[in-house]
Amino acid sequence: MGTTQSLFSGSSIEPRPKTSGPPAKHEKHDSMETKRGIISKNMVTLYVSGFIYGIGGYMWPPFWALYIRSLGASLSQVGFVLSLRGALGVVLNLLGGLLSDRIGRKSLIVIPGYVTVLGYAVYILANSWKQLIIGEVLVAFDSMRWASMQALMAESVDVRDRAKAYAVFETTVSISGIIVPVIVGSIIESQGILVGERMAFVVTIGCVLIANTIRATGLRETLSKEDRQASRGTHIGGSLSERAAEVIHRSSLRTILVSNAIRAFASEAIRPLLVIYCVDYIRVSDTEFGIISGISIAAMLISRIPVARFSDSYGMRRSMLIGGFMYPLWTLSFFLAPSYHWLTLAAMIEPVANSFALPARDAYIADLVPANRRAGTFSVILSAMSLSTIPASVIGAMLWEAYGPAATFVLCTVLLVMSGLLLAFSKEETTATERPV
Repeated sequence: MGTTQSLFSGSSIEPRPKTSGPPAKHEKHDSMETKRGIISKNMVTLYVSGFIYGIGGYMWPPFWALYIRSLGASLSQVGFVLSLRGALGVVLNLLGGLLSDRIGRKSLIVIPGYVTVLGYAVYILANSWKQLIIGEVLVAFDSMRWASMQALMAESVDVRDRAKAYAVFETTVSISGIIVPVIVGSIIESQGILVGERMAFVVTIGCVLIANTIRATGLRETLSKEDRQASRGTHIGGSLSERAAEVIHRSSLRTILVSNAIRAFASEAIRPLLVIYCVDYIRVSDTEFGIISGISIAAMLISRIPVARFSDSYGMRRSMLIGGFMYPLWTLSFFLAPSYHWLTLAAMIEPVANSFALPARDAYIADLVPANRRAGTFSVILSAMSLSTIPASVIGAMLWEAYGPAATFVLCTVLLVMSGLLLAFSKEETTATERPV
């Protein structure tokens, strides 16, 4: 693990051989769940519950900025509301990851879901944009489960199947995202934004309750008692310091943190405003924007599993690098798109970039970190990403109001190029599942 190398090193790309040697030291006994490739009991439970969760989860976000604006918010105020969840997510994500290493994965996956239901109820009842703030606080608790989900999946499958497992899970979650935005968009077009979004929130509440019940009854704990006791031996503040120090001092983890934080800022500064750009500037209808969102999800579904196989064969870092340089093409193509038909093409770029970058990133982190520190390390990196998004929506909206959409698009494109370059020219550790290239 101590070997370092550049991502650009090597003169050719050859598939990584499927070795049959012993697992890395920290892979032994790191899971209480019997591992069966990507179809262990835990993974099947997550696939089924994730599909149900995704039905509600993809209904309302594409039109969320329009809903906030319909309750009387200016564009800057829309940006403020959008930034709240990221701000709260920093603290809650860290807390969730550290608690997960102490008390286990399952409870930190299940409990936050029930809290978010209260937030969706507030969204439904809100009569002004200020009341949405309470809902944002409650929905932000969803971030407590992120690190636990990543760790539980890593511990439920064989080390060499992790990228595939992450990809299949994201695929099952996103399947419904092809059609539900179109349905909501058509309802909004005929009934108005308030009726359409509130119907979506009602459906989301039902989906979250069903999915959480499946997880509560079907998931098995993956963190052993020994690993939990080892984590409890350190004060929670000390655990946080240890995880943060590990991320900062290990070049590979530090690179992932900084690169992904820059990307998260740029993406969050522009993504929520894309619906306003498409509706106000390109003059697409709500139904057409729903179709654009559906096409984006379809591109992700088609690309995820084939790309995961690429990652498993050619290395996680190469996969992250390809994704990193696709992101600026996404923002640039959206800004330059002259019509609805060009927007449908532009919408395919980011999900394919995500297919290259995100499962590979998660699998790479899981490979580097042993089980009793895994969720905490995930939480540090995800919290840094959340921290970077706190001002993103506000800054993006303020630039938009002051100088027009071009300023926001240019800033985000430049930052995404920087994120890719940082990953490309940094040295990375060789993991237990990757050979030097």
